[in-house]
Amino acid sequence: LSRFREENVSQRLNYNSANLSPWLVMEAQREYQERTGDYQLTSQFHQLRDLCQVRIHLKQHGVHMARPKLMNLTHKNHMAYMVNQPTFQSLMQGMAMACGEEEGAAAVGGSSSSPDNFENNPKLTKLAEVLVEHFQRKQDIQESTRV
Repeated sequence: LSRFREENVSQRLNYNSANLSPWLVMEAQREYQERTGDYQLTSQFHQLRDLCQVRIHLKQHGVHMARPKLMNLTHKNHMAYMVNQPTFQSLMQGMAMACGEEEGAAAVGGSSSSPDNFENNPKLTKLAEVLVEHFQRKQDIQESTRV
């Protein structure tokens, strides 16, 4: 992202990176390529787009859903250089520890998280809370209720 900003690739990439979406990256790529005719940064655009998608999964669904998406990126050709970088390896280890897996499983190609485990999925956690509260209320009032 910093390289794109340094080269003034697109104004779309100069905003808050926390709000960067895959669509904005694709639009920035299209604009850049139309303006310059240069396709040398295509791989970097793909990397940025894929990492934005993983970040969105992390924010919306939690680490247990985002980690398999990140692990799938390790098999893509345009990610080959990034996968071997210490920063990426550190990210993978951090996500593995957040998933409760031992450090050895954090290596690229390690085991993925269980799809049934929704401990770090905020939406499923909230759903479980609402259902437990509903059935406790039903038990307290001794009547049939609707969820």
